[in-house]
Amino acid sequence: MTSFPFVPKDPAGAEQFVSDGKVLYCLEVAKYFDPEKNINSVNEEVEALLSKLSYIPSTRLETEVPYTVFLERVHMAELKRRAMNIREVPHPWLNLLVPGSGIQDFGNGVFGKIITSTEDVTLTVYPVNKSKWDDRTSAVFPDEDVFYLVGLLSGALDDESLKAYLPQYTNQEQWKAHFGAKWKKFEQRKREYDPLAILASEQRIFNEI
Repeated sequence: MTSFPFVPKDPAGAEQFVSDGKVLYCLEVAKYFDPEKNINSVNEEVEALLSKLSYIPSTRLETEVPYTVFLERVHMAELKRRAMNIREVPHPWLNLLVPGSGIQDFGNGVFGKIITSTEDVTLTVYPVNKSKWDDRTSAVFPDEDVFYLVGLLSGALDDESLKAYLPQYTNQEQWKAHFGAKWKKFEQRKREYDPLAILASEQRIFNEI
């Protein structure tokens, strides 16, 4: 997802590292700091934070970029794909909310068996505390204190090879079951902000007027 280069913290160790075909999880950490601040103190803070983690030291990569470049990292990657003439190929993004109690089984099944190669797949996994979300929104979350936002961005140069395994809702009754107790509030907001159902053609939640 990023377009700026990362440098191994331990070049020699990185060159000798072998994954043996295992699925490896990458944790992205961003540290914001004032360039005029003592860089040694910044490095000490980073080391203190990473010392609490269990990871393979030889796989550690680092880079230092301006804050604006960091914010534009996805867009810059898009520009690179356009330059390579592969931006317009199918690249669906699937977001899933997985309960904390089931993330291990999900990881073993999806990352270990279904997705056997990440050559053209970007995977992101974010742990989320449910208490941090505003429950007044229409979003529906797993009924657990901690859940995971799993994002899969895949690309395929041959769209005929794509297969759809996940079901999609085809009528309003299925959407009502999806939103559960939030359906009435969701429907009320739809009538208030989009009474003509202009934004209703694709999701099959409301009929166009």
